[in-house]
Amino acid sequence: MIDLYAYNISGIHSFREVADLLAFVSEGRRQVISRFHFDEDRIRSLFAGLLLRYALHEKYGYSESAIDRNEYGKPIMKEPEGVFFNLSHSGDWVFLGIGDCNLGVDVERMDVIDLSIADEFFSTEECTYIHSRKEADRLDKFYTIWTLKESYVKNIGKGLCMPLNHFVISQEHDGIVVTLHGQRDDSVWFQTRNIDAHHKIAWCVSGSGQEIENIPIQIVTTEQIQSFTQGKKTERRSHP
Repeated sequence: MIDLYAYNISGIHSFREVADLLAFVSEGRRQVISRFHFDEDRIRSLFAGLLLRYALHEKYGYSESAIDRNEYGKPIMKEPEGVFFNLSHSGDWVFLGIGDCNLGVDVERMDVIDLSIADEFFSTEECTYIHSRKEADRLDKFYTIWTLKESYVKNIGKGLCMPLNHFVISQEHDGIVVTLHGQRDDSVWFQTRNIDAHHKIAWCVSGSGQEIENIPIQIVTTEQIQSFTQGKKTERRSHP
């Protein structure tokens, strides 16, 4: 079973407002954050780390984790064992999937773009599908396919090493399907939706499709994050 968590950063106006929360993410995460130039990137990365720790604590009772990376750079949970996770952030949202099976998630802000970019990154079938839609629907369909494709490559753990036009995402009678080298990959299941008017999300999960139907997205509030970090402060004072 997987759980989905999301946090909206739109109420944070500068990194300085939340810099004290750096104490509650890993040293590796702090190093990543320090390399960003823009505040919005630092904020998204910080809350990605916080959201993961919050979910680990809420779902499994763990306050710390040990994370490694596979040969393609995908983060993998070493401890607690048997836990899989994936993070994504874009625009106003940080999005996390976590559970007992392999998964990939993606969120994208649906900015207005030149849809000819699909010709470069999407398959011929996907491009035909997008351009066959009514003009008002094309942008939404572009981001639907984009997030589904990103969630798939993140699930299988190959990231940028697998070009997005090397497989096809399509809507079939039995749901969203991925076809790779002419063969359906029935080992994964997809879901997609709009998390608000300007952001599209998708997730790809290995295993039975029934496991991912109607999964609620838990919108984590600032108050919940504050309560979590306050609890960590109390633990530190109790265990010097």
